[in-house]
Amino acid sequence: DSRNFLDRKMSRHHTEFGETLSLHYQLKERLRYGENPHQKGAFYQESAPPQDSITCAKQLQGKELSFNNIADGDTALECVKNLDGYGCVIVKHANPCGVAHDVSLIAAYDKAFACDPTSAFGGIIAFNQSVDDSLIHHLFKQQFVEVLIAPHFTDKAIEAAKLKPNCRLLQYSKLENNPLIRPVHTDIKSVNGGVLIQTWEDSEVHDHLKVVTRHQPSQSQMQDLIFAWHVVKYVKSNGIVY
Repeated sequence: DSRNFLDRKMSRHHTEFGETLSLHYQLKERLRYGENPHQKGAFYQESAPPQDSITCAKQLQGKELSFNNIADGDTALECVKNLDGYGCVIVKHANPCGVAHDVSLIAAYDKAFACDPTSAFGGIIAFNQSVDDSLIHHLFKQQFVEVLIAPHFTDKAIEAAKLKPNCRLLQYSKLENNPLIRPVHTDIKSVNGGVLIQTWEDSEVHDHLKVVTRHQPSQSQMQDLIFAWHVVKYVKSNGIVY
């Protein structure tokens, strides 16, 4: 598969792309349709996908995932799982419309929702900590949600979610975040007649941090900037985070 191929060809400091590229994926499921109803769609997986990925997430409830659910869920999960403390990410139309971390998941959700309540409607919500029934009831009062993603749902949370049977619950395996162990990820984009391939953007802000103004940011401002640096990696239209 592409990951094994690139494991042999790449290191963090040196990249060598071979003369040929072979990609091998297994069919995971056939989708009702693609990005739009008139398009056909399917979901393929690598031979050994990461356990904390959207590909390996276990669906606990709800109707089958759509093409857009999977694409948006991937963005939400990849963004949230590296947030500190209690984190929440809301994604709509492939872009994060609200991201926050706080002293509790409810507080983080409220902040993320306040960023753009209109776009949050019908979005994908991902958390980086266990979700309980109080959080489920709270967010159902605030908005309609297509998919909820978390590393764990309590039994009471799963029961509470049954109030909205069309809301999908996805549970992923939370792995310890070790910055010294970074698996090689690849980004593949198709063009007419070929593909573009590149290494994943996994650099840390400290690798590039350089203050070029006379005014030095305060410690709290620097924390905000580092937070924004992380979020902007998942913004797919104009690269702006405010």
